[in-house]
Amino acid sequence: GFASEQLILGLALEDSGDDEGAEAAYRAVIRLSPREPTSRTSLGLLLLRTSRREQALLELRRAAPLAESRADLAAIGAGLRRAGDAAMARRVLAEAVSADEAPAPPGLRAEIALAEFAAGQRPQAEQHLRALLTDMPPYASAHYLLANVLAAREAWREAAREYEAYLRAEPRGADADQARGRRDYVRARSR
Repeated sequence: GFASEQLILGLALEDSGDDEGAEAAYRAVIRLSPREPTSRTSLGLLLLRTSRREQALLELRRAAPLAESRADLAAIGAGLRRAGDAAMARRVLAEAVSADEAPAPPGLRAEIALAEFAAGQRPQAEQHLRALLTDMPPYASAHYLLANVLAAREAWREAAREYEAYLRAEPRGADADQARGRRDYVRARSR
């Protein structure tokens, strides 16, 4: 009957692969403590991961005004972007940046660029990724994302250079196979 224990249970069940049990625990937390943001955030992300996008959007939108910490706001913003609400994702991610006095971590900055891109603000996304790489040149994910942005605007040679930069930084990274294929594609287009 304690919300905090139900939340811990939900997180543990989700980690162990019991999505149904985790969902029940998160919903119990919401009933016991409706203003607690982590349970709604976790439920929203679980629903998104299990292909229930509309329900996920609802929970993430409900969680956003309750969240105060950078971590919660960043998770909600990323989930909103992946669920298709790029405009709200941008607003929530901006709140995540201002939720803490410390500089925004690179992952949050990259997520903002992704939300901008998804919202059709491609020049802003490119600008944010370039600024991120100016501050942190070895940040491999930013090279990959910038390459994708450049390829979308058909800046083939620049995109190829950014895919190469990603592959130099993370030759076995999670996106390495896609980066190789995309690099080869943009190289062929630049000829």
